[in-house]
Amino acid sequence: MDPTKVALMLVLCSKLLAAIPLHDDDDNTLAPPGMQGGQYDAVSSTSNMGEGVVIGVLDDGIDAGHPSFGDDGMPPPPARWRGRCKHTGVAACNNKLVGAREFTRHLRHPAGRAVRAGTHGTHASSVAAGTPVRRDDGGGAVVSGVAPRAHLAFYQVCAAAGCSRGPIMHAVESALADGVDVLSMSLGDDDGFGFHEDPVVAATFSAVTRGVFVCAAAGNKGPAAGSVANDAPWILTVGASSRSSAHSTNVAAFSSRGPSRNNGGVLKPDILGPGVDILAASAHPTWSPAAIKSAIMTTADTSVTDEAGAPASYFAMGAGLVNPAKATDPGLVYDISPEEYIPYLCGLGYTDDQVNRIIYPAPAVRCAEMESTEAKDLNTPSIMVALTAERPAVTVRRTVTNVGAARSVYRVDVSEPEGVSVTVIPGELQFDDVNQRASFTVTVERAPGSALASQVLSAQIAWVSEEHVARTRHNRFHLGSVCSSMDPPNPMRLPVLLPIRIAVFLLASLLVTTAVAHHDLGLHKNYLIIVRTPYEYDRNLFKDVSSWHASLLASVCDMAEEELDKDPSAMARLIYSYRHVVNGFAARLTEEEVRDMATRDWFVKAMPEKTYRLMTTHTPQMLALTSEASHGGLWKRSNMGEGIIIGVLDDGIRPGHPSFDATGMKPPPARWKGRCDFNSSVCNNKLIGARSFYESAKWKWQGIDDPVLPVSEGSHGTHTASTAAGAFVPGANVMGNGLGTASGMAPRAHIALYQVCFEDKGCDRDDILAALDDAVEEGVDVLSLSLGDDEAGDFAYDPIALGGYTAIMKGVFVSAAGGNMGPDPATVANEAPWLLTVAAATTDRRFVASVKLGNGVELDGESLFQPKDILGVHRPLVRDLSDGTCSDEKVLTPEHVGGKIVVCDAGGNLTSLEMGAALREGGAAGMVVITVEELGSVIQPKAHALPASQVTYSTGQKIRAYMNSTNNPTGELVFKGTMLGNRDSPVVAAFSSRGPSKQNQGILKPDITGPGVNIIAGVPKPAGLMTPPNPLAAKFDILSGTSMATPHLSGIAAVIKRAHPTWTPAAIKSALITTADTTDRSGKPIAAHNGSPANLLTVGAGFVNPMKALRPGLVYNLTATDYIPYLCGLRYSDAEINSIIHPLPPVSCAGMPAVEQKDLNYPSITAFLDQEPYVLNVSRVVTNVGRAKSVYVAKVEVPGELSVTVTPDTLRFKKVNQAKGFTVTIRPVGAPRKKGIAQGQLKWVSPENVVSSPILVSFKKFVQDNSTTAHLKH
Repeated sequence: MDPTKVALMLVLCSKLLAAIPLHDDDDNTLAPPGMQGGQYDAVSSTSNMGEGVVIGVLDDGIDAGHPSFGDDGMPPPPARWRGRCKHTGVAACNNKLVGAREFTRHLRHPAGRAVRAGTHGTHASSVAAGTPVRRDDGGGAVVSGVAPRAHLAFYQVCAAAGCSRGPIMHAVESALADGVDVLSMSLGDDDGFGFHEDPVVAATFSAVTRGVFVCAAAGNKGPAAGSVANDAPWILTVGASSRSSAHSTNVAAFSSRGPSRNNGGVLKPDILGPGVDILAASAHPTWSPAAIKSAIMTTADTSVTDEAGAPASYFAMGAGLVNPAKATDPGLVYDISPEEYIPYLCGLGYTDDQVNRIIYPAPAVRCAEMESTEAKDLNTPSIMVALTAERPAVTVRRTVTNVGAARSVYRVDVSEPEGVSVTVIPGELQFDDVNQRASFTVTVERAPGSALASQVLSAQIAWVSEEHVARTRHNRFHLGSVCSSMDPPNPMRLPVLLPIRIAVFLLASLLVTTAVAHHDLGLHKNYLIIVRTPYEYDRNLFKDVSSWHASLLASVCDMAEEELDKDPSAMARLIYSYRHVVNGFAARLTEEEVRDMATRDWFVKAMPEKTYRLMTTHTPQMLALTSEASHGGLWKRSNMGEGIIIGVLDDGIRPGHPSFDATGMKPPPARWKGRCDFNSSVCNNKLIGARSFYESAKWKWQGIDDPVLPVSEGSHGTHTASTAAGAFVPGANVMGNGLGTASGMAPRAHIALYQVCFEDKGCDRDDILAALDDAVEEGVDVLSLSLGDDEAGDFAYDPIALGGYTAIMKGVFVSAAGGNMGPDPATVANEAPWLLTVAAATTDRRFVASVKLGNGVELDGESLFQPKDILGVHRPLVRDLSDGTCSDEKVLTPEHVGGKIVVCDAGGNLTSLEMGAALREGGAAGMVVITVEELGSVIQPKAHALPASQVTYSTGQKIRAYMNSTNNPTGELVFKGTMLGNRDSPVVAAFSSRGPSKQNQGILKPDITGPGVNIIAGVPKPAGLMTPPNPLAAKFDILSGTSMATPHLSGIAAVIKRAHPTWTPAAIKSALITTADTTDRSGKPIAAHNGSPANLLTVGAGFVNPMKALRPGLVYNLTATDYIPYLCGLRYSDAEINSIIHPLPPVSCAGMPAVEQKDLNYPSITAFLDQEPYVLNVSRVVTNVGRAKSVYVAKVEVPGELSVTVTPDTLRFKKVNQAKGFTVTIRPVGAPRKKGIAQGQLKWVSPENVVSSPILVSFKKFVQDNSTTAHLKH
C-alpha cells in the first residue's frame, strides 16, 4: 500500500447470505449499513473514504453495470495495480471496478470464461466499496459501501456448483500479483481441515506475509459449537450479527461458533459484523495486518446477545461487535509478524513438511531448529486457556505496541468470573515514544476450593489510560455508546481502553482433540496434487513451475502436454498450476491415476476437491536468480540487470520476437551511443541497437549484398540474445515441453546486437574486430561472444582476444564460448585470461520418454515429441535389418516395421529426425534411437516425426541384451513430459571443449561451466519436422552448445555488475570462479559425459552459482595493465604486445620484470612440477569486498601426493577494499610421477564466506600448438 496514502482498511467481510438485505440508517445519511452516522463520519474523515485502496473480492460474479460501480469522481487506480478486466457485460471496467476475472474454468457456464453478473457478488462488492447511490424507494436514502472511494477488483471463484478450492487458490495468487490491499473472502470450509490440509489457509498466509489484510467469514453452521471456519490466527474471522432494535445487537443464529478445531488455543471467531456489512477500521497504511486486527478486536463492543437473548459468549461473538471509530485510535496493539506464526505452527505439532506447505513461498524451516510457541502464547488480542486438576494455573505472555500518544501510561483493569482469579504483571505500562513495545504476563488460576466442573468462563482485562479512567471506567463494556454522537470522537475527551478477552475452560480432565476430516477419494474427480520441491532449490525461485506441473500430469494421464492447450476436454484435466501459495497443481484425475502418482518420487499428497459454500524457461530458476528466491535473490538485488547493456555478437536477430518486447523497460542510459539499422519502429528500449558488420565477409562469400540488415532466419542470434537478456514470455514451450515463462538471465538489461556471422558461412575475423571496436565505443557493459577460434591463434592475431582486452580496459566484461570440440583435450578456445571462458553442462531438466521392456524393466530416454496415443500399448521391438542405423529406406518396409517399435543406432547417413520420417513412411509405431558411445550420458532430444525415445549408448545395450534374450521382444514407449530436479546434474557435455590452454598453459581454461544443453530460448522459427502445437511453441526451440552456456554467464555478469557497479571485470570474474559449485545436486563431484568425475580441465572451477557470486567475500583483482608483464612472460614481442594493449601507450618488455603465468593474480592456480627442485611458490593478492572487519583462514584440499602450504594462513581485514597478499608453496610428497595431473582446492574460509580457488598441478608440460579460423560455437 502506498505509504503516502491515508487508506481506509476494510476489515469485515460480507457473509454472502443472499436472503439478508442491506440496512440503512433511518436518518438518510450516507453512512453504510450497520454503521451509525457519527461512526462513519469519524472514520471517513481520517481515511478519505478509502481512496487509493484496492479491495479484492472473491465471490460468484458481478454486475459491472450496476450504479454502485459507477466511477464519477473516482481517481485512477494506484500505479502499482497490475490487474486486468474480463467481463461479459456491456459495461466495461472503470476507475471503480478496476479488475474482473474468472477462475471457475472447470465449473463454468456455457457463456465462457468472462466474469458474469452475480447477485451474491454484486451485493458483497457494493457493500464493500459501492459508490453512493440514492435508493429509488421514495425515501430518498443514500446507500454506499463502507469505502466508497476505494477500488474494487473482483475474482469469480464460485458457480452454481459452489466454490472450489482450486479456483480460490488461483484467485488469491492472482490477486496478490495484481496488487490488492485487502482480500474479502466470504466463503469457507466448515469441515475443519487442518491448516496443512487446507491450501486456502496457506494462500492467506502468503497474503499476510505481503502485508495484505485478509478477512473471511466464520461460517453459517451456528449455533453448533466448534463449527467456526477460516480459523487460522492470521485471518480476521467474522461472525454475523443482526439488529433486534435500534440499540441492540444479536449474534445471528446461523453464525458459526467457536472454539476452533485447528488452532489449539486462539479464540475464534474474532469479531462480529452487523448483518452482511463491511465496516471500516483503520486509517494507518503502515500498520501490519496483525496490528489492524488487534485494533478492531480490542475496541469492539461487548453488549451483544445471542439468538436466545442471553449475553453472547466469546465463542459466539469473538471480541464483540466492531466499533470502527474507536478502532482508528486503539492506543495499543498486539502485533505479530508473519515469521512469529512459524514457531506457533511448530507448537501445534505440524511436521516440517506441513509447516513449509503452509508458509510457502517463505524459505523452508525446520521446527527442530527453533523454539516452538504454545498457542496460548501467540501474541493475539485474546487469550484462551484450559485449567484442570493437574494444571490449575496457566500463565501467558503478551506484548503491546504503543500507537497512541508518545508519552502515555496505561493501568490494568481486570474483570474476572467467580471461581477464577486473573493476575496481570506488571499492572502499569509506561511509554515514552510511539511504536515502543512493552510486555506483560497474565496468570489465570482456579480459585482454591472452587468446584471443578467442565464449563467455559469469560474474563476480561483492559489497559486504561490513566488520564481518563475516572470518568469512563463504567463504560468499559459499553464502548459503543461513547461514540453514538454525530461528532467525530475526540481523543482528548475519551479514554483509551484496550480490553482483551479471556476464555477459560474448566475441565474435569485435560482433553485435547484434533479434528480430522475423512473423505472417500473415490467420490471425487478433481484433486489438488502437492509435489515435492527438490531440496537444493529455494521454492521461491520457481516462476515457471507450470512447465513441470504440466509434465507431471501428462506422465500419469493419457495425454501429451500439448493436448492441455489444444483440446478443451484435455484442458479441463489441468485446472491450475500454482506458483506462490503452494507447490502443486489442480487437475481432474481418476483414482487409478492418483494411485499411480502416489508411487512417484515427486508426489507428496493428493487432496480431493472440496466444495466451499458461499461465505528460462527453467535456467533462471535453476540458477536461483529469481526475485522471489529467498529474501536476497540476485534478480531482486540487481533489479534484474536494469540499466546494463549487453552487446551480443552473433548471426542476426529476429526483430519483433516476444523475447525482445520492451514493456516496462526504461530507456537506455545516457551514455549509450549506438544505433539501430532497422527502422525506428523495430528497435525499442529492450533491443536498443542492431547493426550488421559484413564489409569483409561480402568479399569472401556470395549472397552478402549491400545493405545487410542484422536479421537472420537462423536460430543462433535470437536464441543467444534472448538467453542473455530476453524479456519475460509466459507460455513459452517447445512442442509443449518446458512449458513456462521464458526469460533471459538479466531480463531488464538492454540488448545491442552486432551481426558478424552469416548462417552457414561463418564469422569473418575482421568483421568481428570491427564490431568489438564499435561496441566498446558505443557503451556496452557486457560482451557476449558465442563464437571463437578452435585453432587457438596467438592473442596478438585473435580478434576476440584483441577486442576483449580493449573492452576490459574500459570496464566491459567479456564472456566467450569455450568451444564445441570436446571431449578431446587441448581444444578450448578463447583462452585469453581477460576473457571468461565458458564450458557447457546439462541442467536438471529432462524431457523424459521411457522404454518399458516386456520384462517389466523401464529405461529412461528423452524426446521432444510426447504423444498420447501409444501409451499403455506393448508392441514388438525389432532391429533395423541393414547396418542398424535405419538409413536404408529399402528395408524400412511395412512388412518389417509396420506397427512395431524399431531400434536404431545413431551415427548413420540420416539424422534422427530423418530416420523417424523414413520409419513413419514405413508404418512404424515408434522408434528408439541409441546415441553414439562418445556422447556418454548426455542426450539432446529432438522433435521426432513419430513416437520415439533417444537413449544413451549404455541404455541401448540393455535394450539390445533384452531383445537377444527372448524370441518375442516387446516394448512400450512411456512419455513423462518435462521433469525437473535430476540429481545427477550438471554433467559436462561431451562436445564441450577441454583444456589445457595451448596459448597460456599456466592459466586454467575453461574458467567455469554454465547451462548449455537443451536450452529453451527464442528462435525465428522452430526446428524439426513436427508442426508446433501453438503459436508460442513456434517461437522457441531447444539448442545445445557452449554458445548457449555463454549468454547465461553474460547475463549473470550483467546482474552482478548492476549490483556492484564499481567492480572491475576481473573482480566479477573472480566472484564467479571462486564461488562455483564443484558437486552435483546429489553431492557427488560433477561428472563428465562418460560418468567419471570431471577434472578441472573439463569443468574449470565448477558450475556457476550466481547467488554465491553476488557476495564472494574476497576477489582476485586485476587491472588491464597487470596483464602486460604477463604477456612479456609469454615472450610476445614488443610489437605484438602493443597491438594487444592498444590504445594504451607502447611498452617495452626490456623495461619491466616479466610475470610468470603461475603468478598472474588469477582466481585459479596452475603449476608444473616437471623439473627439480620440484618446489613451486605461487603469489596471489586478494581484496576484501565483504564485511569490513573479517578474518579468513586458509584450508587446503589436495590429494596425498601433494603438499601445499599457505603463508600466511590467516588473513585479517579491517576495511572494505583492503588487499592482502599470500604465497602458496606446492611440492610433491615423495618422488613426483612423470606425467598426469593432480588437483585440489585452496579455500579462504570465514564465518560468512568460502572463497575457493582450483589448484591444478601437472607433472609434465602440455603440448603447444598454434593456428587460426573463427566460426560459431553452436
